[in-house]
Amino acid sequence: MRVKDLDSHSVRALLASRALLVKIKRDLENQIRGVLKNLGLVIGRAKFNVFAVRTEELIAGSPRV
Repeated sequence: MRVKDLDSHSVRALLASRALLVKIKRDLENQIRGVLKNLGLVIGRAKFNVFAVRTEELIAGSPRV
């Protein structure tokens, strides 16, 4: 039986971890987007780090509830 290289295992583990982190980030952004939408604040589509910047702008410009 052929055993895979240790480097192959580490690369595969890193890719799996990255995919999981990307999914978690997307889910959190969607939850934040939903909460803000209920308050009348629409972020819209945001790529890369634009989501965090746009969220901070919307929250800073809105009255406290």
